[in-house]
Amino acid sequence: VETIGDCYMAVTGLPEPRKDHALVMCKFARDIRDKTTELTLKLGRTLGPDTDDLELRIGLNSGPVTAGVLRGERSRFQLFGDTVNTASRMESTGVVSKIQASPNTAELLKKAGKSHWLTKRLDAIEAKGKGVIQTYWVEPSSRGGSNASTASSFSDEDDDDFEELDEKTMRLVDWNVEIMAKLIKQIVARREAWDTLKRKGVLRRTSAIPAPGDSLGSGTFRSKPGGTVLDEVQEVVELPEYDPRLAHSPTDPANIQLDETVMIQLKEYVSIIAVMYRSNPFHCFEHASHVTMSVTKLLSRIVAPTDSAIQTAQDGKSELASTLHDHTYGITSDPLTQFACVFSALIHDVDHQGVPNAQLIKEQSPLDAIYKGKSLAEQNSVDLSWKLLMEDQFEELRNIICPTPADKTHFRHLVVNSVMATDIMDKDLKTLRNERWDKAFAADGSRLREPVHVKTNRKATIVIEH
Repeated sequence: VETIGDCYMAVTGLPEPRKDHALVMCKFARDIRDKTTELTLKLGRTLGPDTDDLELRIGLNSGPVTAGVLRGERSRFQLFGDTVNTASRMESTGVVSKIQASPNTAELLKKAGKSHWLTKRLDAIEAKGKGVIQTYWVEPSSRGGSNASTASSFSDEDDDDFEELDEKTMRLVDWNVEIMAKLIKQIVARREAWDTLKRKGVLRRTSAIPAPGDSLGSGTFRSKPGGTVLDEVQEVVELPEYDPRLAHSPTDPANIQLDETVMIQLKEYVSIIAVMYRSNPFHCFEHASHVTMSVTKLLSRIVAPTDSAIQTAQDGKSELASTLHDHTYGITSDPLTQFACVFSALIHDVDHQGVPNAQLIKEQSPLDAIYKGKSLAEQNSVDLSWKLLMEDQFEELRNIICPTPADKTHFRHLVVNSVMATDIMDKDLKTLRNERWDKAFAADGSRLREPVHVKTNRKATIVIEH
């Protein structure tokens, strides 16, 4: 009939009354409940975490109503009367994924020989304006007596709690894998464009990022012996410069098929990361997935801005790409940078113990000695996640993300800066960020002599960390 807020109202037996209206509505309620569960599971993989948490409750009542179209500016077909009010109370006092029926509807079902559909609710409800009401759970799919229905409605559901948690985690894993796979395809497309130009002799394959010559095979990456992740934080992370020839690349990332081995390793990696998260109320894998979703949406807004600065670039693909590059400080021109942002969001709280760094230090956590009392949780997350990625079982995945030492260095710098930026309590990091901001957006022109690419990279680093 109509939607009222987040409530959907339906009716049967109108305009022509029908004796089996209670049976019809019960079956309809069952069908929409089952289809909603099926649909939200499917949408969870495309729309992100929480979508598959959408659930509904259903309330049924039977009785006479006043129905018709009232005159007025917003005239529409409407239902009025006490029957509608009681149905609303059945919904509002219901339980997720269950169908609650009033005594009126329950009586009609009993007369129709469907007593086995009904289970008396153990606790009588108090409905606003109605007082205490004894209601019933309805399960049209059940076969057998009321005891069997009770077992189906309550005991089995309780036993499935752990299975549902596992299924939810796997849905989050699948969603993260799909997001990361799309970004890896963009990395591959950009690399193929470089290789095509190289074969044509248009350019020589180089990197804007200095290569240290370290293959990182051991899984460690330290700027000095005995150093920590914190020592690797860069004031300015270099991004590749814009090359207009790549704007005309014919390679469409959507058409790239990643090797099955890469996809298997990607899913295995994300699954292990999920296991490495501890079950605490906030710093958990579900939270990490939410952050990943937020970063993905922010990147989509950066890559496809709508402000006038971009809308004025209508003279061709190359000019638009150049404008996007300048507008986003080069982030749009480097798929590896975008992947690093999403990767960092996924791993930023790995093995987090659910307490602040100050508490870990107070409790003399072993991490305190390893990381010298600075950003304990953040450094630990980077170390564990990076060492996992560097294991032999993820060689193909690692090589498709960053096949050269220079790519690994660039990727590592981005991940370190991004994750360490999540420690907003460390005074030294805060000072570094404030000083960098002052340099990037100084109003007195004190940085005018600095090379343009350094200014751009500094602003890009600020954007990435925020």
